[in-house]
Amino acid sequence: MTRFTIFDYLNFDYLKRYGLEAGLFVAYVVIGRIELGVSPVDTFATLFWLPAGIALSALFLYGYRLWPVIMLACFAVHFSAGAGLMASLGMAAGETLQALGGAYFLKRYTDFDPRFAKLHDSLWLITVAFMGAAISSTIGAASMWLGGTVSAGGAGVLWSSLWIGGALGILITAPLVLKWLSSPLFKRTPLQYIELCAVIATVLATAVFVFWTSDTHFVYYLFIPLTWAALRTGPRGITLALFVAALTAMSSTIAGYGPYEGQGLYIQIFVGIMSALFLILTSIVEERKKSQALL
Repeated sequence: MTRFTIFDYLNFDYLKRYGLEAGLFVAYVVIGRIELGVSPVDTFATLFWLPAGIALSALFLYGYRLWPVIMLACFAVHFSAGAGLMASLGMAAGETLQALGGAYFLKRYTDFDPRFAKLHDSLWLITVAFMGAAISSTIGAASMWLGGTVSAGGAGVLWSSLWIGGALGILITAPLVLKWLSSPLFKRTPLQYIELCAVIATVLATAVFVFWTSDTHFVYYLFIPLTWAALRTGPRGITLALFVAALTAMSSTIAGYGPYEGQGLYIQIFVGIMSALFLILTSIVEERKKSQALL
């Protein structure tokens, strides 16, 4: 008697072909709905719009063919959050154009390396983050106004919230995804992996101390372990460290703790400066290490 299992009914070729699309859609929708549910700014904007970084990274690494997935996912997120049909379509179009434009610009007009091996790699990504976010925020805010979701005065406030939230979302998420899905420049020893774990643990502990206690007001304590990460663990370590630090800062601010309690703009400025500064520092260190290896 022949016995069948669930694996006999699965078409693995089909899963292999469409697994990337399904994974991208699920990741975008889940993260987007969580963000709009727990940290909305002006209802349809967030402190850091992390899906923007996911979308840009996916199109850069895996091709422009994924744009319909991004558009559909963005539409699903905003429509399910209460935006009207026209507003949701506008937000989806803006997000898709932002990701497409950013990926095309990096591929066509720069020699951007997702491993962040040179200084200009970080500078190009920072530029694309703020320029691309202006595209999505303009189309998104205009569609929300034309769709009757916000007033004319509210559209201007929404534009600024969408712009800075989208730019920071790219700065936080895109380097992490791009670097960890790219091949490393240098192989790590077991001791270096232990150091990487120690760095991330220290960054997390320091971020919790800084942002989850009401007595701490010197947020730049966090720069000490981040400098360690930038100098010793390379782009992989610093991108993960920045992601952990940003999420800790965001969660504490939302919960009403820390030095930036009730001050969303200040936490955005701090995270933006922190991310840009340490991405640049890490690229400088990597460029120097590569030059030394060639010599």
